[in-house]
Amino acid sequence: MLYERATDLGGYGSETCRQLHRVLQESNRDFTGREPTPVPSLDAVLHLSASRTALLRWLWHQNQQQGAGEPMPNVMDVVSDDRLSVDQGVRFTEGEIDRASA
Repeated sequence: MLYERATDLGGYGSETCRQLHRVLQESNRDFTGREPTPVPSLDAVLHLSASRTALLRWLWHQNQQQGAGEPMPNVMDVVSDDRLSVDQGVRFTEGEIDRASA
């Protein structure tokens, strides 16, 4: 839902930059007393990377199909696109697409 105000690819890019800036600011805080984050497996990293790539491809295709000023569809619609929603036989979950969009 972080991107519901983004009505085009430029708006999506701007919101992504804002969210990245927020995450970078939070990462500079002192997190003493918390459990360290486990290192993800290589397969998990590759799957996450594939979900981001699929989302970006879907957004590009949507941008090509949209008329000027028309709102972009919900990014969760990428899950229903059989051409982009599967990586090595495993379908992306809504959580993975949500994380990729964040």
